Amino acid sequence: MVLKLLRRGSMEGGELTRGEVLSLLARLAFATAASYFTVKLLVSAMDPTSKQKKDAKRKAQEVMQRLGIKEKVSVSFIFVS
Repeated sequence: MVLKLLRRGSMEGGELTRGEVLSLLARLAFATAASYFTVKLLVSAMDPTSKQKKDAKRKAQEVMQRLGIKEKVSVSFIFVS
């Protein structure tokens, strides 16, 4: 599998080998994953209520353990005025 592309710095057509294409894909995957986790970390760090959410989640887990509930239960409330 050979792709014909213009290489940086030259105007003549170059060829990328299979190894080069796989290397490019691997670097792209790494950069994408790094970007995702960096943004996720920044968003959680900027959330002013993140500590309160973690404490509430921990307390809810403790209550569920005391009640003997082992299944993961999701509860949401919708307030209608």
